[in-house]
Amino acid sequence: HWVPLMFIFLNLYFMF
Repeated sequence: HWVPLMFIFLNLYFMF
């Protein structure tokens, strides 16, 4: 599954 990976990446992007 790559959906969760994308979600995590988005979360990290918003975190910074």
